[in-house]
Amino acid sequence: MRFASRRGGFGKLVIVEHPLGFETRYAHLSRIAVRDGQRVAAGQELGTMGSTGVSTGVHLHFEMRFRDRPLDPLKALRASHMPLVSARSGLVW
Repeated sequence: MRFASRRGGFGKLVIVEHPLGFETRYAHLSRIAVRDGQRVAAGQELGTMGSTGVSTGVHLHFEMRFRDRPLDPLKALRASHMPLVSARSGLVW
């Protein structure tokens, strides 16, 4: 876990560091379920969707980055064969 707190227009934000320079970002959360610097496991709840920061409604702002450069998350997730929807509504995995 690289960051788990409030950050400007993102509101409540979680940034997860992955191996080889990849990271994922989850913003506008109503609740953060992890702590700054905490080690997290695959499938662990990170927080709950919300509308914090500069937002006009409940949603999840999701980003993937490689060495701080944005990636198209749909291409990356489809290539990894990861499920794109949680079975539990509103939770961020």
